[in-house]
Amino acid sequence: MPALGDPPLVVARLLARADRLYSLPAVAMQVLELTRDPKVDTWALRQCIENDPALTSKILRVVNSSLFGLSGRVSDLHQALAMLGTKPLKLLVLGFSLPPGLFAGVAGDVLARYWRHTLTRAVIGRELCERLLDAPGDEVFIAGLLRDLGVLLLIREVGEPYLQLLEKVQGTPRDLAEVESEAIGFDHRELSARLLAHWGLPETLVEAVGHRLDGGPRSAAKQGRRPAAEVVHVAELFAQVLADGNSGALGRLLDTPLGQRLRRLSREELQELVADFEAKVCQLADILSLKLPDGLDYQDVLVEAHEQLAAAAAE
Repeated sequence: MPALGDPPLVVARLLARADRLYSLPAVAMQVLELTRDPKVDTWALRQCIENDPALTSKILRVVNSSLFGLSGRVSDLHQALAMLGTKPLKLLVLGFSLPPGLFAGVAGDVLARYWRHTLTRAVIGRELCERLLDAPGDEVFIAGLLRDLGVLLLIREVGEPYLQLLEKVQGTPRDLAEVESEAIGFDHRELSARLLAHWGLPETLVEAVGHRLDGGPRSAAKQGRRPAAEVVHVAELFAQVLADGNSGALGRLLDTPLGQRLRRLSREELQELVADFEAKVCQLADILSLKLPDGLDYQDVLVEAHEQLAAAAAE
């Protein structure tokens, strides 16, 4: 991929162009405005969201899905607010209200792979929070959904050279962000975080998307521990294994603190966990009317990754 120029200037140009072409829908902007006040007017919030029936339907379907596992069925936004609270509902609105222009014109197979990886990361992040950390997973779930918006921006603005880079990384043990940094001097995570900050999304969400835990210049380890960023990082590695078939990420995953906890699961427990991930990813794709690529079984991928890791360790 040819050099694009001085990285800070390139990022600034990309963000300036994104500012002209892609903005959050009106409902999301109004929700951000309403929730800036600590004493949120819940009636006004509900009325605002209900102005977008399609968004309301998505939120109610995902809240009633197995992903949230609520004890009773939620039939309207008033119940959703009562059962979830303002912050989780606000995050769902922000996660599901994205500029349609970012997705327009992206080739179907590329978009299908994008969504398989994105939904897998989001679901895994939430499940790791709920199951292993006994913590709310809403913020990590939305950070997982938004983390790769920079990929879409690079596809739209750089075009074929960037698509060739994606193809080059696909099916290899290399990490996309690492390859991007080598090729263009920055990675899509930084672009995603800057875009979310520009839109005015919550700072904690921006940090969870943009902070690196791989020793890079924006490493969270150098700026204090950030649990949400750590979980998103682990969920990303897990998605690389399951959604992309990248067995090389398994070793990096198991070396993380959360990965050490996953090591203690029995084979049966891990298989059950992965099967649950896959079911919830498919359910979420259905709720969001997204088409995922066929031909990848998470259980088979996990077994193959384990075998390759064991062979590498033996060598």
